[in-house]
Amino acid sequence: MEGHISLFVVLGLVITTVAAQSCPTGCICPRPGHVSCTGLSSFPKSFPASTEVVTIYLSSLPEIPPDSFKGLPLLNTVSLYKNTIGKIRNCAFKNLAQMKSLNIYQSNIDTIESGAFSNMSFVNPGSFSLYSITIGDIKPYAFSSLSDSRFSIYSANITIIRSFAFHNISAKSFSLYLANIDFMDTSAFEDFNGTKSASIYSSYIANTHCNTLDVLQEDVGNVFSFYQLTFNCSCQLAWLFEAAQTNLNLAASLNRNRCHNTSTVFPGRRLDGLNATLLCPGGRESSQCLKPKLQFPSQCPLPGAPTQSPLPGNGDDSSSSSSSNGHCPHVLGFLLTLVTGVFLKNQLR
Repeated sequence: MEGHISLFVVLGLVITTVAAQSCPTGCICPRPGHVSCTGLSSFPKSFPASTEVVTIYLSSLPEIPPDSFKGLPLLNTVSLYKNTIGKIRNCAFKNLAQMKSLNIYQSNIDTIESGAFSNMSFVNPGSFSLYSITIGDIKPYAFSSLSDSRFSIYSANITIIRSFAFHNISAKSFSLYLANIDFMDTSAFEDFNGTKSASIYSSYIANTHCNTLDVLQEDVGNVFSFYQLTFNCSCQLAWLFEAAQTNLNLAASLNRNRCHNTSTVFPGRRLDGLNATLLCPGGRESSQCLKPKLQFPSQCPLPGAPTQSPLPGNGDDSSSSSSSNGHCPHVLGFLLTLVTGVFLKNQLR
C-alpha cells in the first residue's frame, strides 16, 4: 500500500511540475487554457498548446515577435492593455482562425509592421478593437486579409497611416472614430469590398491624401459614412472635392464635415461650401493620386500561398520550438511511462 501511495505522490508531483513549466515565465495559468501575464519586460517565448485565452497587462514589451501565437489551435481571445509596445512585428498575429476577441487598449505602440495582423478570421460574433491607444506608425499591409470581425479603432492618436495599411478587409463592420491622425497616406484603405459597413467619424485628420475616403466609398458603397470630421484644409485636400464631382454619396457627405479651426485656409468652414479651385488656386499635380507600388511582405504570404520558413532569429526555429512547447508533452509522456512501469513491476511482485 505504501508503494502505491508513494507512486501516486510521485505522479502528482510530475504532473504539477510539468504543468508549471508550461506556463510562461512571469505569467500565471489560473485555470486550464488561461494565461495571464503582468510586469513583463519581454514577450513570452511560448504558450501551452492548450491555451485559449491570453491576457497581458502593465508590461513594457520591446516587441511582439513574429509567430507569437503559432501552434495554439484553441486560442480565441487575446487582451493586451496598459502596455508599452515597441513594435508589433510582421506575422505577430498570423493565421489565427478561431478568434472571438482581440482587444488592445490603453496602450502605446511605436510601430505596427507590415503583415503584423494577417490572414485572421473571427468566429461570429467576433470583435477586433484598438481603443484608448497611441500608435506611431502603421506600416503598409499592417492589417491584411481579416474577415468576419467587428473591427473598430477609437479614442486613438495616430501619427501616420501608410499606403495599404488596411488591406483586404472583409469585416462585418469597420469603424474609426474619436481619433487624431497626423497623416493618412495615399491608398491607406484598399480592397474593402467584403466589408458590410464602414464609418469614420468624430475625428481630426491633419493631412489626408487621395484614394482614402473615396476608395472606401467605392468599395463599401452607400453603407460607408464619414461625418463630424475636421480636416486641415489646404491644397492637399483638393482631391476630395474632385472625387465628389463623380461620386454623389461622397458629395452628399461634405456638409457633415468641416475645416479645423487651425486650418491653413477657411478655418471652421463647412466642406460643402468649398471646392478644389478655392483650396488650390494654382492647381496641383495629378501624380499625387497615383497608387504606390508596394509589395506584400514575402515573409508573411497571402492566403493560399505556400508557407515559408520563418526568418532567422525570430524566435520560431525548430530548436526554440522543441525547447518550449514541444518538450513538455514529451517529458510528461516519458515520465508517465516510467511511473506506470514501476507500478506494474510492484504489482507483479
